[in-house]
Amino acid sequence: MGIFRYLIVRFRPYAETGEFANIGVIVFDLENDEADFRLANRRFARIGHFFDPKAHGAYSLAIQNLRIEIPRIVEYLPEAIASHSVSEKDHFWDLKESSILFSTPRVIRSDLHLTELTNQLFDRFIKRNFEKPEALESALVRDIRQILKRGGLTHFKGISINDDLIPLKLPLGYKNEHLAAIKPLAFDHKNPLHIIDYGAHWKKRLSYHLDKGNLFEGRLLLPLKLPQTAEGSHRDAFEVSYEDLKELPFDFTVDVGNESSIASDVLDFASRFPPTQPRWIN
Repeated sequence: MGIFRYLIVRFRPYAETGEFANIGVIVFDLENDEADFRLANRRFARIGHFFDPKAHGAYSLAIQNLRIEIPRIVEYLPEAIASHSVSEKDHFWDLKESSILFSTPRVIRSDLHLTELTNQLFDRFIKRNFEKPEALESALVRDIRQILKRGGLTHFKGISINDDLIPLKLPLGYKNEHLAAIKPLAFDHKNPLHIIDYGAHWKKRLSYHLDKGNLFEGRLLLPLKLPQTAEGSHRDAFEVSYEDLKELPFDFTVDVGNESSIASDVLDFASRFPPTQPRWIN
């Protein structure tokens, strides 16, 4: 098992806000004195997801410079960091990119080859973070499905609403005369503005299907996942989205990280729409 040290590369377009996005990793194999790195593409959706359009230009230039400078630096940096004789900042400061940050070195033990470990860390710190809201929603769907199963309510299945303009997939739904469904929404975005945008996005989408007669008053439950960050601006943004969504004639429950906090609301909602009993003809 080898010992590795790695840095996370971060893009911070506006120093005054302190907000950044992970855009790459640099990994050092300390036993073999080798280094590898992986950076996000120049067209990286996360930048548009987190920041305003002006950040795109700065990111494109920064990533271009990093692809030139990092290979030069990693040739001699592993031994210096391993011996603690020099800080990684002493080498990386000369990139002259105020929008680029580097985490403090972290140590990891692994049986993987250097390149494989680099890809694994890239997937962990770059790809996974970007997909986090969707992953949280999927996890919440699994939790709710287990709640329903324990309550003997297994008739809620995935349902699709086919529409030429705005098709909609609902992970938990049941249709007898009209559709009843449960659609979790996770608001764990890095930028508070995107929390508000996400709420507005779903309000518009659900309003459209309500007007079209595909969704019905009192027959949709929206479990809402709070932002995991404790920063006040994120919670404030969630409250704005929550108040906006509550204008819709649906039911809501807020998940605060404890399954029992939503279990009773889920079971109460689903119990209102029991499965249709088959009719037997004599």
